[in-house]
Amino acid sequence: ISEIMGLKLNGQLVFLSSCESAIGEYEYGEGISSIARAFIEAGAGGVVASIWKLNDKEIPPLVYSFYKKYFDTYDISRSLFNAQKEYENSFAKFKYPFIFYTY
Repeated sequence: ISEIMGLKLNGQLVFLSSCESAIGEYEYGEGISSIARAFIEAGAGGVVASIWKLNDKEIPPLVYSFYKKYFDTYDISRSLFNAQKEYENSFAKFKYPFIFYTY
């Protein structure tokens, strides 16, 4: 985390498609310290991260759908919301209450 925070980023988006990438340790006076937060502090315009364990076979359709929608609109939150809805409708057995979220 400290190495990431030391970076000087200027990108619009970091997409972390790894398990529990938004989960971290609570630090008094600082809040939750996670890999996702480190990218924000390093200058990323937005981060998409997970709070769940992910299955390598389940996630590629969601990621593909997200990027397809994102490159049409450049709206991170709307693209993620629409990709998750499409994913839930297509892969009913893999429904999660909340897969990814944005910072």
